[in-house]
Amino acid sequence: VRPVRITMPVDDRPRTAEMPIGNGTRLVEVTFGPEEREAHETLTASGAPDHRAIARMLRATSARTRALKSENRPQLGFGGDLLTKPVLPVGVRAAYV
Repeated sequence: VRPVRITMPVDDRPRTAEMPIGNGTRLVEVTFGPEEREAHETLTASGAPDHRAIARMLRATSARTRALKSENRPQLGFGGDLLTKPVLPVGVRAAYV
């Protein structure tokens, strides 16, 4: 079973008085593996929601997002960065977008 990936914008700007104005976001892919797939039934079941399962999923997502935010990565993610590099003609790059 392949992992589920969601793309999320994260803000890289420092939260200080010197915080620059403008768009300081970049895209990161947050990956969900087998442990989250196991929780799928609980999270999507009809009836009252399982608040503990929801809290676990939110904590896992937050932890992964914080870890990805702290890494030095391209603004558009690795795939977007590759497609915007002028190593191939524009027509070839456009075919993959």
